[in-house]
Amino acid sequence: MLLNLVLLFILYKILDYVIRIPFISNVDRKKIMVTGCDSGFGRLFAIRMANKGVTVFASCMTDDGKKQLEQSSTNIKAFIMDITDVDSVQKAYEFVTGHLASNEGLWGILNNAGFLQQMLGPLEWQSADEFKKVLDVNVVGHHNVTKTFLPLVKRSCGRLAFTSSAAAHFPEPLMNLYVASKHALDGYVSCIRPDLKAFGISSHLIEPGVKRTPMVCQAYEKVDSYEVPDDVTKEYPKEFLEKHAAYVRDVVDGYATPNCDDVLYAFEHALFGLYPRARYSLMLQVKAFMLLPEYALDYIYNHRNSKPQPHLIY
Repeated sequence: MLLNLVLLFILYKILDYVIRIPFISNVDRKKIMVTGCDSGFGRLFAIRMANKGVTVFASCMTDDGKKQLEQSSTNIKAFIMDITDVDSVQKAYEFVTGHLASNEGLWGILNNAGFLQQMLGPLEWQSADEFKKVLDVNVVGHHNVTKTFLPLVKRSCGRLAFTSSAAAHFPEPLMNLYVASKHALDGYVSCIRPDLKAFGISSHLIEPGVKRTPMVCQAYEKVDSYEVPDDVTKEYPKEFLEKHAAYVRDVVDGYATPNCDDVLYAFEHALFGLYPRARYSLMLQVKAFMLLPEYALDYIYNHRNSKPQPHLIY
């Protein structure tokens, strides 16, 4: 009996894999929008799809990012958009509709823009303003874009894709603000998925592992210059900061990889796969850790050899 169940499960996984291999045809006739294209995943994906003939509306935060994308392909229509600013998003909507024919829509949107907290560390180090900024970009900004551009996706009965993170399921305590924002995004997409299905729109979450993107590299480079708030210096003295910096480097060096092919493929499959998945979990370790109870995860985290401990003063 058990063997039969195992064989059925294996057969199911094989069929599930095979059935999702095909992509839709005529992708070169599609038009999509990608946010967060100055660097990292967004830039790579915009260029990848433009090279396949897709018209890509690529949002950037900087003029340099915009110019570089415009020079990379004639299929890329780059523009400036701050997803946390409703007026900026509305201007971007007018830019995109100005490049579409009457009643033409967008096939899909990749909500990719993201922000990583500037100090990777305990909650006492995190200010309310920093938390607000992380949530504004990683959650509220995606809502601003999705709500504003939704009429264009409705016209095509298209797709919405969102860049989340493996951290949404395997929280790394050093990234408390970032992880909280990805949990929120997960809940948001899980709720709008059935709501928008009535319009023929599908919604998809992509959860990359740790990659050596510019966002991660910038955070990595700052760990030696952290300044702990004055009210907690006794608990987190200089020697803690030194050990903490080494710990962050160990985590990044141990898990981060510069290869983003799996992420780009997941983006493409979410928007152009014939039978896309609702969720793309791309870090195998996370899938394994998700099977463990919380006390086991806490034990693993707290017993890492390089994890520094604060001074207990109470």
